[in-house]
Amino acid sequence: MRYETDDRIERSRRRSRRANRIWVTLGCGLVVALVVAITACICIYVGEKIEGDVKDATQVMGIIGGADGPTSIIIGEPVDKQDSVSGEEMVPVAQMDLKIAEAKTQVRETTIKEVQDHLRGRIQEGDSLLQAIRSLYPDELVVYSDGDYYFAPINRELKMNNLKQENVQVLENGEFQYVEDGQVTSHKGIDVSQHQAKIDWKAVARDGVEFAIIRVGFRGYGQEGKLVEDTQYKRNIEGALAAGIRVGVYFYSQATSEAEAIEEAEFVLERIKKYKITCPVVVDSELVDAAEGRMDGISAQERAQYAAAFCDRVEKAGYKSMIYHNLEVGALKMEMPLLEKYDRWFASYSDILYFPYEYKMWQYTDKGKVSGIKGNVDLNISFVPIWE
Repeated sequence: MRYETDDRIERSRRRSRRANRIWVTLGCGLVVALVVAITACICIYVGEKIEGDVKDATQVMGIIGGADGPTSIIIGEPVDKQDSVSGEEMVPVAQMDLKIAEAKTQVRETTIKEVQDHLRGRIQEGDSLLQAIRSLYPDELVVYSDGDYYFAPINRELKMNNLKQENVQVLENGEFQYVEDGQVTSHKGIDVSQHQAKIDWKAVARDGVEFAIIRVGFRGYGQEGKLVEDTQYKRNIEGALAAGIRVGVYFYSQATSEAEAIEEAEFVLERIKKYKITCPVVVDSELVDAAEGRMDGISAQERAQYAAAFCDRVEKAGYKSMIYHNLEVGALKMEMPLLEKYDRWFASYSDILYFPYEYKMWQYTDKGKVSGIKGNVDLNISFVPIWE
């Protein structure tokens, strides 16, 4: 009797479990159907919004900055508050608009926070603010000048340098070296003018200086633009050559036409013809500090054309030419594609290899110390022998 009762109870329990499973299955099916229906409604609504009011996907992305700067999504005429899809009710327009606004705000706040965290992290690691900002723009040159930031796209079609940051060594005395496979491959050099006064060139040679770029002269800043010979030019070039140092020369240009650039080149050629010049003849194209220069109003294309005219005249005379410039000039003030065939001498007073284009020489400080020179002097390294 007990077994028969237990059997009935067990059969009853099995029927109950089967019924429960059926109800659970039906319930799950209804939930899934409801989710699908609501999702379909939202997709249709958003699709209509995007198709009707956001014609370009960049407008949507504009909330974090598009090609033309930050933009906003423009909401058009509202649709009916209810729409029927599979018998389900659509999400109200006002609620959807609120959700879109919240999403925009969240994305904007997230993006700002990510940028802030990135900058904070780089600065905490020892970067300057400028270095941290530059890390955000790997395809642009970021230049800070006179309190403003400028951004110049990197032209990857130009010749790029293959220098590696890990190969730059800074010695205890502040001098730079470039090392490859454990060997120093760079060459130590200086550039001098009358600002260094009288130089003991034999002492300079004993300090390991391999080459010197000596200023021949300059053009005045004023409207007249008079050509002036450096007061220490002859003493410097003769002293350097007598000490066994390889010599090149440079001219501080203020040319405002190709004719003036050629005039500057001929001024130099006339004064170097009796000396053994084995290093480049350089045109110095830089901005004038604390004064108005004659070249301030010329375009980047014109600056490049005048530098090229100088170099062409020099090479026609049988010398190797070179162009000197810093980051601001190279990124903003000179059309680099016009100067691809000329060697470059780059000035940057930092141990960071930031300029991407090819250059043969690096002026890395104007506060160097060399035996035989009183006070500061510009220090350079060349990455290859620049003499012939």
